[in-house]
Amino acid sequence: MKAEISAGALPMKRSEIEKLSQQYFHAFENKDIQSLENLFSEDIILRDWETEIYGKSQVIDFNEAVFSQSETIRVQINKIYCSTDGAACDIIIQLCNSLTKLELFVVDILTFNEQKKLCRIEAFRGN
Repeated sequence: MKAEISAGALPMKRSEIEKLSQQYFHAFENKDIQSLENLFSEDIILRDWETEIYGKSQVIDFNEAVFSQSETIRVQINKIYCSTDGAACDIIIQLCNSLTKLELFVVDILTFNEQKKLCRIEAFRGN
């Protein structure tokens, strides 16, 4: 399921997509559920190497579960490659608690709708 731009919609500017992508990673890194709720569309889809989740409340629940397992989260953005409705983001995510530190090399493909809400997150793990 690919998010399509309707005939009347104008493509988003690269700077808008980059800013929204950075806001998403900042909110994730800070475990900021309110900001994530504001960024997500109601019909958001999250797909990663382990699961596929549909709907804002379910994606929020999934994020809360990830947050509860880590004392700190760090997101290093290496590069954001923008298109007219989204971005491919080369990132490193560090999930840390007192006993372990997990480092994930990830490419997130983020898709935004006409309302500039995040409607699809596809995460691909590189390690």
